[in-house]
Amino acid sequence: MQTLNLKIFLTVVFAFSAASHSFSAPIVKSKGKGFVVYKAIFGPKKEDKDAAIRAAMDNALLRFEETFSEERAELYRRAQKQNHFRGVNMVTGYTIVFDEIDKKKKRYTALVEATINMDAIEQAFRKLGPAAPDRSAPVAVANPAPVAAPPAAEETYMTFVFVARELASRRTFDDKKTDIEILESAKQGKQDTKISEDGLSAESKQEKVEAKKRVRGGSKEQKGAERAYRTFTVTAVDNAVTEVLASANFEPVAAIDAGLDVDAFKADFGIGNDISATTRRAAVALCRENGIRYLAVANMEVGLPRIDPNTGLKKVTVDVTCKISDLVGKFPKTLASVAGIPYFGL
Repeated sequence: MQTLNLKIFLTVVFAFSAASHSFSAPIVKSKGKGFVVYKAIFGPKKEDKDAAIRAAMDNALLRFEETFSEERAELYRRAQKQNHFRGVNMVTGYTIVFDEIDKKKKRYTALVEATINMDAIEQAFRKLGPAAPDRSAPVAVANPAPVAAPPAAEETYMTFVFVARELASRRTFDDKKTDIEILESAKQGKQDTKISEDGLSAESKQEKVEAKKRVRGGSKEQKGAERAYRTFTVTAVDNAVTEVLASANFEPVAAIDAGLDVDAFKADFGIGNDISATTRRAAVALCRENGIRYLAVANMEVGLPRIDPNTGLKKVTVDVTCKISDLVGKFPKTLASVAGIPYFGL
């Protein structure tokens, strides 16, 4: 049975490669990042930028190698040991997606999209793989026993739901302030007696004095902002993920074919950062009923565009959160997860 590992999972989330089918090997692109720390006072020189681009291409090739299945990874290691790639340009071209200069750290960074030399890789695989003809001398066997047909490989099904969202509105609240005032008062009396000059009469007068005391206090309450999101699915991402899973010997099943309620996922992500317990339990139950072992759920949050200070272009950041579960057993088991990894483009 095919075992899902973290490398394949990361490939499922981030491999947005384009493939064109022809008589030659498909064109495969992979992104990579590289940087150099330069010494010049006024900025990086051409050789500094070239070094960063070479490092980015190496990183792109390394990221592509991580997408291999276990069988193809073993063939690739054998091809490297036998020097099948000696003198071969493994990256046939590249495009600079983004570059920046950090003047404080004196660091130049480049992000490139490299074109991988799939012709050289497939030629090496054909020479080393099990499909290559056996050129050793045949051995005669008297009365050979019938050879049983190899058992069919067990199909490993996997379904996924990728929902993207962007901020639709943000509601803020003024601080709530409560004032408390306590008023204390007390009255005091004062009596004056006035006697006439002849001593035959007296007049009394009483004055009242009122004293007040104020005690003030209160509290302030702050309420968090309410956010509303627009949610949607991305067909291009679904197609790329399906292609990567198929190349890794999985049997990808579209969420709608698996019976999952995609609208419920979109509604949950529209108001929170995860799906509800009800939506998840329903999805797990449907996958188990249909014999689907793996379930991947991802949320891509598109940030508001802002001006990049280095290029003057609009820069958009996408935060990717994803979790993949193995549904075999009494309870689902989380195999791998990605929490809020940011990616950006201009």
